[in-house]
Amino acid sequence: MDCETMQCQQPIALFQISVQLGYFCFTYFKTEPSDGLWQLRDALYGPDTFLFMTPNTYSSLAQPMCETANYYNLVQVACCTESPAFQNRERYPQFYHIASGIDTINPTRVELLKMFNWKRVALIYENEEFYDLNFKALAADLEIENIEVVTVENIADIKLVKTHISNLKVFRLVICRNANGVRATEMHDARIIIGNFYEHMNRVILCEAYRQGLYGPKYQWMFTGWLQGQWWRQPDVNCTAEEMDAVTDGYFGIRGLAIANDFNLVHFNGVKPSEADIADYNWMKENPDFNEYVFQTYDAFMTMALTLNASIERLNNMIPSKRLEDFTYDYGQDILNIFQEEIQRLSFYGITGPVTFSDAGGRVADVVVEQVQDGHLRRVLVHNPRDNIIIEMEGEFLWQGDLPPVDGIITKQVATEVSPWLLYTVLITSPVGIILAIVLLCLHVVNRKRR
Repeated sequence: MDCETMQCQQPIALFQISVQLGYFCFTYFKTEPSDGLWQLRDALYGPDTFLFMTPNTYSSLAQPMCETANYYNLVQVACCTESPAFQNRERYPQFYHIASGIDTINPTRVELLKMFNWKRVALIYENEEFYDLNFKALAADLEIENIEVVTVENIADIKLVKTHISNLKVFRLVICRNANGVRATEMHDARIIIGNFYEHMNRVILCEAYRQGLYGPKYQWMFTGWLQGQWWRQPDVNCTAEEMDAVTDGYFGIRGLAIANDFNLVHFNGVKPSEADIADYNWMKENPDFNEYVFQTYDAFMTMALTLNASIERLNNMIPSKRLEDFTYDYGQDILNIFQEEIQRLSFYGITGPVTFSDAGGRVADVVVEQVQDGHLRRVLVHNPRDNIIIEMEGEFLWQGDLPPVDGIITKQVATEVSPWLLYTVLITSPVGIILAIVLLCLHVVNRKRR
């Protein structure tokens, strides 16, 4: 039984792997949870028995599918989903993902803020569970580093985007007195803005930001970096391509490392690809028709293949011995346990870089920081969030002004001193002036009736 044909472009070698192994998975790329659940039902009650599942690319759609698949003892290996919700082993005990989770980039976000001495930041995000969880974790990290979150904007309705953007720029001065007679002030005036959105909402946000003037040398936007190419130029918002170019100029895109820097390092549990395979990898990397998700899908399938290979001998040593063909949805718990143990042991260098999994099923990966420069995303640095070190500087940050933007209005207290000669002059002349004033006052009183 072969894997169902995926409805996306991918390398021929990927199909060769699935055909040779014979046991694999079913995949689906639908847009509604009901569509995916319906296809899941068709696959589970069809003539073939599947051992693995690759869920939908959208995290919000993959969640109900994976929760359902748990009851059928299916291991889920995702190529694209990044939600931190999948780190919950009570809800998703059989889930593993090749794409590094969105929480992986939080230490890099914090490091960038520290690098440029930004102490005030605003958070704005689309109302999705995994964005909410990610920003809650980020806010905790920022508090540890004494970085102030000036406002958090949760966009639940696209009609309220204008209001949320206004909240970022509003400058409010509130003067009041408390029991101690102390005055308090409150302001937003956000200059450094971190956003979490899906692609269309991201364009809507940036178009409104352009309308309200939240761009240019005073502002710095940061987004998740899975949006590639000139994604902001799609004609589905009320801004021209040139206006969108202006508002996106210089923004940071932050994402997990998705494509290996050196394909000569690739090995699959010690098995090196041929020179022809490496040439194919490089061709795919340079070909604009292949995006990073193709590479992640490739390594997801390699994860399943290596897991199956490692499981065969262990199944054979069971008493009584078993084969992969003995797996069933109802009584496959023992085989499922072996699959999961072997996945946890995996350590190979794929075409997306080093592949290992945490106890929660997340990918342990480095993080890439890109910046829009001259209308294109350019890789600037690679950060290791585990050890908090910059692995590689591949370029330099460019700013619309001469320097990085500041995080708000700078208030400084400046101590000044009066020169001694001026002080002594005032001390000497002041009594003379006082005496003269008294004399004149007395003359005025004495001569008040004279005309």
